Amino acid sequence: MHRILSLFLIVPLGWVFCPPVYGGNFLTHQTEHFTLTYTAQDKRIVDRLLPEIEEIRGKIIADTGKDFRGKTAVLIAPTIESFRKLQAGNGEIPLWAAGVAYPESNLIILRSPFSVKAGHPDPVEIFAHELTHVAIGRALPEKKVPFWLGEGLAMYESREWDFSRTAVLIRAVLTDTLIPLSRLTTDFPSERDRAELAYAESFLFVSFLINHIGRNAFHRYSNTNGLLTLNYASPGFRS
Repeated sequence: MHRILSLFLIVPLGWVFCPPVYGGNFLTHQTEHFTLTYTAQDKRIVDRLLPEIEEIRGKIIADTGKDFRGKTAVLIAPTIESFRKLQAGNGEIPLWAAGVAYPESNLIILRSPFSVKAGHPDPVEIFAHELTHVAIGRALPEKKVPFWLGEGLAMYESREWDFSRTAVLIRAVLTDTLIPLSRLTTDFPSERDRAELAYAESFLFVSFLINHIGRNAFHRYSNTNGLLTLNYASPGFRS
């Protein structure tokens, strides 16, 4: 994956999705802080993202308390095969993953909704989730970030909460299968059901912190009292 990421930094983004490997002609759209690369099938997705992405970025910066430089590359992989091939060498990507962020390269790779057979993933939610990971990684490159903080804040920014996640938590409480927060500091489950529980627990704790101590205090606490102390296990953060 490091080779692919380096390639993104030195050649036009459209060259990476070469037709012999992925097929199709790729389009590019620029905004103040983003470069989006996609195929014609996902133009509607891009049209939906464009009015919101700068506002989403601004809100994330306000909530994290840190800005970062450089344009973020957003690639929409048209198929599950292209989504996985773009991350070759970076470990197995779960079939349920809808996006991956690589903060060191200021890169987000989204999976086209057309490649998802079950469910209807919201591309705006997924984008906000992955951009949160980029923002944290770019703004705090020397910090070591607990999994629960990164994933919880990403869910908070993308508003990924519904009754199904409440049900997951209730079931875990009733069956005494909650995941200790200390475990979510250094590791995050890859199995889907346990990952859903880990996301839910992380979101609730981050939401509690922000709502009860306030954003300014959350910024200070995160940066001065050791909240950001442990590193993610891999360079890519998966939704």
